[in-house]
Amino acid sequence: MTHELAFVAFKGGQGCTTVAIATAMLAGAAGHRTLIVDWDNDVAPALGLPDLDPESMWPVDVNSQVQLVPLSWYHEHSELTDLWDVVVHDYGLIEFDTLGTDLAHRYTPILVTRSCYLALRAAANSTEGLAGFVFIQEEGRFLNEKDLRHSLKLPTMAVLPYDMAVAHAIDAGLLAARPPASLGALRQMVTDLVTA
Repeated sequence: MTHELAFVAFKGGQGCTTVAIATAMLAGAAGHRTLIVDWDNDVAPALGLPDLDPESMWPVDVNSQVQLVPLSWYHEHSELTDLWDVVVHDYGLIEFDTLGTDLAHRYTPILVTRSCYLALRAAANSTEGLAGFVFIQEEGRFLNEKDLRHSLKLPTMAVLPYDMAVAHAIDAGLLAARPPASLGALRQMVTDLVTA
């Protein structure tokens, strides 16, 4: 069975791409073939890969279990229903790294957010249909996971500690090659999602 997820954020800088990459890498490490659909063409650079060719007909290998495609590839293939059915069955997990909910309504949408008032204000008006949220917890912030759960009225799927090592790995294009240990906080969410 293929699980299709859409990681969404209502403001840039919330950690959506990082969570999508980490989730894909953890799922791949657990033996689940995973496809990441890159909404904004920022996944490849974070992984240290060249920019994706929007005209390419082939997924790019991140490793033996994880592949990456640009959004244009998804649009082209998903409209060909028979072909998309074949593609979908080749993967255990398909993830969309996206900003907003344009495609999210078709898949299992998961909000990724920090305790940022502007992001939460936008999210509070758009929680319908969201499966839950991943909270990026930063020390010294006033709002915590319990506050978000109460205000968003959504279940917490994972709490990920803010870790500068993650930012450094992304800046170096090494998130896949040298994932910081803090990303392991997503492991239980990945297990729950791919076994549901």
